Amino acid sequence: MDEEAMRSPAPIWLLIVGGVAAACGRAPDQSDASVPADTSTGVDSIAVGAGDSAAEDHAAHYAPGEPAPLLVIMRQLNTEMLALTAALMLDDRERVVSSAAAIANHAPIAQEDLDRISRELGPEMADFERIDEEVHMASMELSERAVSGQMYEVIDQLAEVQRGCIACHTLYRTVLTPSRRQ
Repeated sequence: MDEEAMRSPAPIWLLIVGGVAAACGRAPDQSDASVPADTSTGVDSIAVGAGDSAAEDHAAHYAPGEPAPLLVIMRQLNTEMLALTAALMLDDRERVVSSAAAIANHAPIAQEDLDRISRELGPEMADFERIDEEVHMASMELSERAVSGQMYEVIDQLAEVQRGCIACHTLYRTVLTPSRRQ
């Protein structure tokens, strides 16, 4: 590889966004050809996780602030986290602000799902709620830093939000996702 290619940020950007998208995964029945480009960031929608049209269609049925099923919320958060990462890479500050706000102000979990989670977790529900509150507070800080234009601090705060998300997924995803229980 020549020296100029090594200095180019594009390969690093592709590895980071591609790695994040791969780690989050997509349903096996989705084909790349059916996913439109995301023109808001100039990045392929697959790279920012927006390729799940069923989740997007389902999410469209919920008004802002209206409670939604946990899976719908998680898919929306995935889309916004990946879009925020891409926006940081592209120095798209407007998208950074809008994605950070969408993460901080996501819909509350529908009561039916809260009841199910409480039944599934039993005494662990208190820890689930604690982690949820920590992630919420971190996401509010993320949004505030984005609005103030503190991009380095946005990166640090995004890492904090992601640590909380991953901790929650590590502890509870298998228990709370019927298709993952086996």
